[in-house]
Amino acid sequence: MDLRTILLSFLMVSSAEASVRPTPSVIYGEDNRVESLEVRNPKLIEAAFSVAALVPFYDLYESNEAPDSEQSLEEQLQSVRGKVDEQTYNFLLELLKASREEGKRESDEMNSDDNSKDDLVLKDIDKKMSNAALLRYHLSRILATKKHEPFYEFDQSRTPVSEFNICPSEKFSTQPILSMCTGFLVGKDKLVTAGHCIRSKQDCEDGVWVFEYFNGVKNIQSKNIYRCQKILSRKETDLFFGKDYAIIKLEREVTGRKPLKISKDRIKKKKNVAVIGHPLGLPMKTAVGEVTSSWFGPNLKTNLDTFVGNSGSPVLDTESGEVIGILVGGAEDFPSQSNGQCIENNRIYSKKGREKVMKISSVPGL
Repeated sequence: MDLRTILLSFLMVSSAEASVRPTPSVIYGEDNRVESLEVRNPKLIEAAFSVAALVPFYDLYESNEAPDSEQSLEEQLQSVRGKVDEQTYNFLLELLKASREEGKRESDEMNSDDNSKDDLVLKDIDKKMSNAALLRYHLSRILATKKHEPFYEFDQSRTPVSEFNICPSEKFSTQPILSMCTGFLVGKDKLVTAGHCIRSKQDCEDGVWVFEYFNGVKNIQSKNIYRCQKILSRKETDLFFGKDYAIIKLEREVTGRKPLKISKDRIKKKKNVAVIGHPLGLPMKTAVGEVTSSWFGPNLKTNLDTFVGNSGSPVLDTESGEVIGILVGGAEDFPSQSNGQCIENNRIYSKKGREKVMKISSVPGL
């Protein structure tokens, strides 16, 4: 069975049909998923750059046309209008406004007699990334950054609406579907995912791991694409007390991003956690919740808003930013009967969560 077939079977029916019976998830209360680059927690933003999407390599095709990067910030922002959702565009617009105010403030400081040159240098050293730099950073990824660097494109027309009849009113329903699972970096060339995401040598060879698949990205740089060299270790057991993980060796060392830190703490009930991944194969999303049960076994439960495609996602302590577990399953995403109508997310207005997370401490060798 090829990767596309696996993805479609996971999305069209409960992934309970897989041998490990990992089921997709529900929305607990209101859907709190957000774009991973728009969260307020800097530790979660940093972690997002070490999270990868598992993509069938034949769904990517090399582009012959390099994007234009010789534009002002205003011109670049104008060029993405209509290509990203309204929320993302407004976020970028606010950054542009803030960068203009920042520039005026710096100019006033330079012309002021109250500031010595040394004081200004110290302020500059102490300052975090400026709004202009942050805007340039986001735009560079949306516009596929470096000119003449090899990059790949993919089909933008496949969305939850077009592929699975998801109601247009559902969150992110018109964003493109690309990936089938999620993984995260734990070493220079090692990545962890759920065991049911990679079952064989063929799966390893057919899939690639793509970093920085964020909302608005239409071109994927070749430097962000990594092939699987081999499966180092793997476990998949059809029991709640069983394990579901895989450790993957990549073809080359990953540069420009850090392996996620592994938590050594004992995980208690009501611990605030976040999940970063690719629900339904969409651009990276982050959702927050809490641990709803933590037993002595290898797994725990949360009320995180996750979907098929989130399998293999890191679940992190929101305070420390460290990984506490791997998202491996949950309850059904969508009602089994749609009666010919578009399909809505399955919602449970309860804090009791059934999203299964394998404790990272249960993965041997980490």
